[in-house]
Amino acid sequence: MERGLRLTGAEVLGPAGIAAADVILRAGRFSAQIDAQDHNLRLDGLWLLPGIVDLHGDGFERHLAPRRGMVSDLGHSLRPVEAELAQNGITTAWAAQFWSWEGGMRGPAFATRFAKALSGACDWLRLDLRMQLRVEAHMIEDGDAIRELVSAHGIDYLVINDHLPHR
Repeated sequence: MERGLRLTGAEVLGPAGIAAADVILRAGRFSAQIDAQDHNLRLDGLWLLPGIVDLHGDGFERHLAPRRGMVSDLGHSLRPVEAELAQNGITTAWAAQFWSWEGGMRGPAFATRFAKALSGACDWLRLDLRMQLRVEAHMIEDGDAIRELVSAHGIDYLVINDHLPHR
């Protein structure tokens, strides 16, 4: 059996509420089997809580462009995004990025830059940070480019928007 990490002494939030329990992690999954070879980490006085999943985050934009019109290095900007998510208990997040005729940070060129930066950051990211692509419904001519972006960067969440004024 492979060595795991045994977390002991914490109050653990589970389906029945919060209670004292040991948690064993083995190769990225929970395990019920305790092995004498497991590493032991005491968490006395702490709570062990599940992470929060953010399905539609757009608070990350201020890290990408700290001032209006000034977009920084997108790869480096993901570090404070990850830090902010982590300090709020979010362990899995989809950053909502537009593919729109509006241009700028909502245009196709920026969406492509962001997807590339996020793909490049996967080597050092500790959280599960993904991209939600928010495509404007009327950008039909961009279908091939959108499919290519989704395929090239493993985008697994696509939203179709309609922000045109309707009477």
